[in-house]
Amino acid sequence: MTQYTIGILPSSQVISLVEEFSHKYPQHRHTSLPPHITLYPPFTLSRSINEKQLIGKLESATLGHKEFSVEIGKLNTFSGDKVVFLEPTPYSSAEIYNLAEKIKLFLHDLVQNTTPKLNLGIQAHITLAKQIPEGEAPLILHEAQKIPLPLSFLCNSIVVFKKVDDRSSWKLLSRVLLS
Repeated sequence: MTQYTIGILPSSQVISLVEEFSHKYPQHRHTSLPPHITLYPPFTLSRSINEKQLIGKLESATLGHKEFSVEIGKLNTFSGDKVVFLEPTPYSSAEIYNLAEKIKLFLHDLVQNTTPKLNLGIQAHITLAKQIPEGEAPLILHEAQKIPLPLSFLCNSIVVFKKVDDRSSWKLLSRVLLS
């Protein structure tokens, strides 16, 4: 079954910075998706809904949600230093979380095979490097300190990605504007 994921694309400036950094660590890059903030992890649609209806539900979920500024304030790690990422400020994270919760409520009965992480909530972030071997995170963090923080961008839409084959390739399916 086809998988989808929903997120926020940062500005082209932020995407360029993240891609430039991640090319230094190709073995730790997230190559299947552009730099993004995940709002809803990979899922499949239930048999009762199609892509057009999915986009309609997302338009309903985001109705009245105003565009907002996302400020990336610091570097951080999780999963026992296996992932290095850019972390939004607490205010930006709260805005992102509110948007993710709206989407989660609207899609609850329409999707299946959602990752168990969804029930734990999201931690807003943009991945710089992942699957880092033990002991390498401090080196990668040190190199990442060259990224000029804070960074900011306007979130005026969400995006839906569709997995296009079994090799983890994804394509942009749709962009849903915030009001």
